[in-house]
Amino acid sequence: MGIILSKFNQFDKTKYEKHLMVDIETLGQARNSVILSVGAVVFDPYATDLEETLQNSSAPHTFTTFYKKVDTDSCEKLGMVIDEDTITWWSKQKSEIIEAAFTDDGRETIQDVLKELFVFSRHCTRFWAKSPEFDMLIIEFAAKQAGLGTPWTYHACRDVRTLEELSGLSTKSSNTHDALGDAYNQAMTVQKAYAKLGLVRPEWPD
Repeated sequence: MGIILSKFNQFDKTKYEKHLMVDIETLGQARNSVILSVGAVVFDPYATDLEETLQNSSAPHTFTTFYKKVDTDSCEKLGMVIDEDTITWWSKQKSEIIEAAFTDDGRETIQDVLKELFVFSRHCTRFWAKSPEFDMLIIEFAAKQAGLGTPWTYHACRDVRTLEELSGLSTKSSNTHDALGDAYNQAMTVQKAYAKLGLVRPEWPD
């Protein structure tokens, strides 16, 4: 038993505090909507490195980021749909936002994007979105259609809006409808809220 505990204590225990923030841009609001892009951040909710890195890009940090554009045809082949009202909404955005969202460069199938996302989040214990009732349900639908399981269970999902209400904070909007930018800002809100609420990292046994 002593040998087992010794090896356990050699692990990087911070990996057990890694959380995932995910954000998606879509072509609809329904659970079966086509996904345009996926952004995600794996981060330590007890740290403050997201804001520090914004202020100083060379600041040390432990978070990692993920961003992929999705081939919308691959979504439609899985039975996912495009909402015309959402297309109309996108058409009213700034030209640079439209170009960034809809350019064909670098797109991957939804199957490949989800596989990469799930590997990216493999060490995470909590999964955040704003709100899980949108982002995660759409991802779960796509994963089911693709024959994939998700790395989270219902009790591991967390809602940024709940934490905003408890802490009195609000997430700064990127105003660019950029999935990674939104995920980054939302993860930064979680770090700030944990600090404001006085939440501390659980002690591990020696």
